[in-house]
Amino acid sequence: MKLLMVWLALSLFSLNETASVPDEIKKIDLNLSEQEYSVTFFDLSEGEATLILSGDGTAILIDTGTDKSKKELSRWLKLYGVEKIDVLVLTKFNMTIADNVKWAVSDYNIPFVVAGKSLYQNNRGFFDDLNSTSVKIWKTGTQEIFSEKVGFQVIHEDDSQENGLDLIIKVAENRLLYLTSSAKVSAELVEGVAHEHTNMIKADPGSLTVETIEQIDPQTVVLNRNSRKSAGLLEKLHEQWVKVYVLSKQGTITAKFTEKTHEVFPINNHLYQQK
Repeated sequence: MKLLMVWLALSLFSLNETASVPDEIKKIDLNLSEQEYSVTFFDLSEGEATLILSGDGTAILIDTGTDKSKKELSRWLKLYGVEKIDVLVLTKFNMTIADNVKWAVSDYNIPFVVAGKSLYQNNRGFFDDLNSTSVKIWKTGTQEIFSEKVGFQVIHEDDSQENGLDLIIKVAENRLLYLTSSAKVSAELVEGVAHEHTNMIKADPGSLTVETIEQIDPQTVVLNRNSRKSAGLLEKLHEQWVKVYVLSKQGTITAKFTEKTHEVFPINNHLYQQK
C-alpha cells in the first residue's frame, strides 16, 4: 500500500481540486497483484462513474457520467490504463447518458452491457441499437460473478426518477453496498441485508438515513456530494468513527482491496498533504 501512496504523491503533482484531469499526468499504476482488486469512484462534474479493476485484468465500469463529463471520464480511464472494458453496468438511464454509453461501448470494445429489467423495457429501442454488444437484463435477486472474486447481487431494480439499480458488490471477502435509490427504498433494502457485514457503502446523501447507517455499521462511506440535509448524517457517521469521503469535496478516490481488507486513497487529498 505504501508503494502506491508514494507513487501517487510523485505522479499527481499537478492535480487540482476540480473534477478536471490535467494533461501533465500520464498514468496511475495501481500495481495490483492477482489477489488484489480496486474500486475507483470518479469525481465528475456531472453524473457518476465507478471503475472496478482486478489483478487478472478484468475491468468493470458502473455508469458513464453524462455527455457533459464524457471528456473527464475518458481521461480518467486513460490515466488508470483502461483500454478495454469487459462489462458496463447501468444503474440509471436518460438521454444525457445515451451518447456516453454508445461511446464507451465503441471505444472500449465492451461485449456486455447490463441493465435492470425496468430500465431495459423502458428504453428497449436504445438497447436494440447496440448491435455490437449483448445486453444482460438483471432483476431483483439476480447474482452474477465477473472475474474470479468479483460478484454482483441485485437487491432492487427500478427505473423511476428517484430509484435505480441497487447492488451488493462482493470483492473477495469484502462487501460494498451500492445504493442509487431514495432513502425510503434504501431503508427497506437495508433491513434485508443488515445481518451481513458490509465494509463500504457508496451512495448519494439522499439514499441514506441515520437509521440506515446504524443498521449497517460500515467502515467506510463514499458520498457523491454534500448537502445541507446531510449535515446530521455526516455528524452521525463521524460519531461512529466511520471514514467518510465526499467526492464533490475530496475528489476521485480509489479503494484497494485484498482478500479481507481495504484501504482508501483520496487521490487529491494525498497530493495536498505532500505540498
